[in-house]
Amino acid sequence: MTSTGTTLVAVGEGRRDAMFGLLGTVTGALAFIRVYPHIKEVVEATDLGKVTLPPATKTSPWPWVAGLAGLAAAAALVRRVQAAK
Repeated sequence: MTSTGTTLVAVGEGRRDAMFGLLGTVTGALAFIRVYPHIKEVVEATDLGKVTLPPATKTSPWPWVAGLAGLAAAAALVRRVQAAK
């Protein structure tokens, strides 16, 4: 899945496959606009406000920070190993 900005850049480059992505993005947005008045009550009833992982899991934020830092380090290591090949 790509971001809308990435899709727009690809369309600007003339990539045909990205045009389908842009069409899907616009179609999805228009569908949501049409459906939202009918689902607004359900969406607002299930709004939990600001939810973050530490309070939701009743843990300290530090294990999450360490875990994400570990994932970032592992990703950097994988890239370095692949680049060395």
